[in-house]
Amino acid sequence: MFKYKFIFIIISFFIFQEAANTSQVDIAVKVNEEIITSYDVKKEMNILLALNNQLKNIEKDKLQNIAKNSLIKETIRKLEIQRVLNNKGNVNNNVDPVIENLISNLNLKNEEEFKEYLKNYNISINDIIEKIKIENDWKAIIYQKYINKIEIDKKKIRNKISELKKKSFQVEFNLSEILFQIQNNNTLEQTYEEILQSINDIGFENTANIFSIADSSNKGGKIGWIKESNLSKVIEKNLIGVEVNKYTKPIKLGNNFLILKVNDLRNINIEIDEEEEMEKLIFIETSAKLERFSNIYYNKIKLNTSIQDDF
Repeated sequence: MFKYKFIFIIISFFIFQEAANTSQVDIAVKVNEEIITSYDVKKEMNILLALNNQLKNIEKDKLQNIAKNSLIKETIRKLEIQRVLNNKGNVNNNVDPVIENLISNLNLKNEEEFKEYLKNYNISINDIIEKIKIENDWKAIIYQKYINKIEIDKKKIRNKISELKKKSFQVEFNLSEILFQIQNNNTLEQTYEEILQSINDIGFENTANIFSIADSSNKGGKIGWIKESNLSKVIEKNLIGVEVNKYTKPIKLGNNFLILKVNDLRNINIEIDEEEEMEKLIFIETSAKLERFSNIYYNKIKLNTSIQDDF
């Protein structure tokens, strides 16, 4: 018995010694009974910097605040995953598509190069994988809870495909997003002005990290390439005439508002397999509606969560 206690003490010593070597470890936030330390916040800052290099241009205290809020959100989700899935996490262990997307966004060649890149920020690919697994589990909960409440107008989608087939080419947009809510008794105009000021001061990507409630916020709001045919009519209408490196005015989506930035655009030839396109558009619309339910569900849980950050 003594032998096992000794081993535990030695392991614990090295864990805390590593943290101590980095900086003094203090409690930064307490979410219910879960503790987030200053070491956790510093590590989260490194992860955010690795995924969005533009964050190096903002003040350290702002980056710390972004990291702290990111960890609060992740912790609330983890607690709900433990409750709903009875501590059986990692429902969907398929992290490869997300890793591949991150590698592409960072203009890296492969996973090995990605691992070497992460070393520059004192983090490993396992740190990223753990976050992806939490996100996958959260999405599994949202899917199970809300999938039966989602209605898709398939006739409307078929009409859209029929119209598209009449064209010889379509536009493809490279987009970034800021999905936001109006808070603190502000008006839409006040919130929008605050976001515009932030974009002017620190750029769209950094502003996405601060204001956006979408999961893309940790990547500076980057969505990537989206075909015109995969956009809803409302979003497509708002994107018409928006030039490269410009952004839309707020688009109302339920209780939220969306600002889209056009990073690039191009014309592509139209080659459509009608059934394949149908499946793709149903998936995209379903995913968009599930994300809205995700934000509603998270906000409801957060209201009933004890968050202490006055240490």
